[in-house]
Amino acid sequence: MDDENDGRGMLFLHERGKKKLMESYSLEFRGDCPPASYCGKIVECSWDKDKKVWIAMRIKLDKNTPNDTRTALRVIKSINDNITEEVLLDEIKKNYPSSNVHSYGHTIR
Repeated sequence: MDDENDGRGMLFLHERGKKKLMESYSLEFRGDCPPASYCGKIVECSWDKDKKVWIAMRIKLDKNTPNDTRTALRVIKSINDNITEEVLLDEIKKNYPSSNVHSYGHTIR
């Protein structure tokens, strides 16, 4: 993550071992932590669907390289697919009608 002038950050990923700017995505900072403290760090983010922007959550101290571009694009696709627990359980029940499906400790038949 690098800082921009408008209070948002630029998002970088790895592609073939090199840093790649994700030009179509921006990073927004919320809360008390100053944006400059994230500069050059690996940042865990969440996606704000309404604003279509990544939100910086925390600095990842356990990583020294950002995600690969392919990994990030798969995560973005998964978020956009928006498969909820209800959708998943319905599909399981439809495709495996004789099985018991467990959800948060409850058996669903």
